[in-house]
Amino acid sequence: MSLRFKSELSLNLRMRSCQAELLPAGWNSRPVAVASGSGEGASALTAALSALRLADIEELPRQAALTVADEYLYYLLLDDDLGWGQALQEATLRFAADLGRDDLRVQVTPLKNGERWLAVAAAEPDVAAWTEALALSGVQLQRLHPALVEDLRRLAPQIPENDAVLALLREEGMSLVLIRDGLPTQLAWERFEAADAVTMEQRLRAFVRSVPQADECVVYLLPESQALCRYVWGGGQGQSLGHAHSQVGALVPAPLDGMPRPSNMPLGARGAAASLDAGAGGQGGAA
Repeated sequence: MSLRFKSELSLNLRMRSCQAELLPAGWNSRPVAVASGSGEGASALTAALSALRLADIEELPRQAALTVADEYLYYLLLDDDLGWGQALQEATLRFAADLGRDDLRVQVTPLKNGERWLAVAAAEPDVAAWTEALALSGVQLQRLHPALVEDLRRLAPQIPENDAVLALLREEGMSLVLIRDGLPTQLAWERFEAADAVTMEQRLRAFVRSVPQADECVVYLLPESQALCRYVWGGGQGQSLGHAHSQVGALVPAPLDGMPRPSNMPLGARGAAASLDAGAGGQGGAA
């Protein structure tokens, strides 16, 4: 936890809702006010800020950090040992080629001192709509964080294995990450109804079978409850996700080392020099 010199507004945008938290200045991590609003995209942001004002808040902070759900974003991994500018340019070109669009904002996050990069792209119309919704409440969008990057950073201390599969359940599907030697090496997005446990397990097992692995595969599953569960699957069979899971607490040093927060890169630049950290609207997963 870092020291805040002034109060901060933290927003978590999901597909059909948004949660707003007002964090006080100082070391205290407990929010002084929490509110939520329903809707999609900008309308959810507007509803959450309106609800927060009803919590007897005299004035909102002038700047906000926004965490965006994977469903709005596109991700890809760059394996090259590149500098930040080179990685950003390569990611921008890759996204444009793969997605067939040039209205994207791109940001890259270094993994293990830049040996690999996690790139994220957001659709410019989405970012513009979010920025406008905040501006109407007198708030400036200062930082934008992709949910996948935030979850990797937050969960890293709870994953002691260097090799594992991480499954992150979302409102409209599941983000899948293959971890090898402590680093993400493969990403996938599976879309399905969140309540469909059978499809979820089938898609997860298919992903595990698609990657080279030892006789046993360690799988970490993050459900809606945010309580990380650990499973060991062996010989292509293993445990059903409905049985014998274990809760995992903070254990040993993070296997996903070298993932600084991208918040030190300001919003606003465009094209190859863009420095946003979110991705394109409507779909998560690897581009």
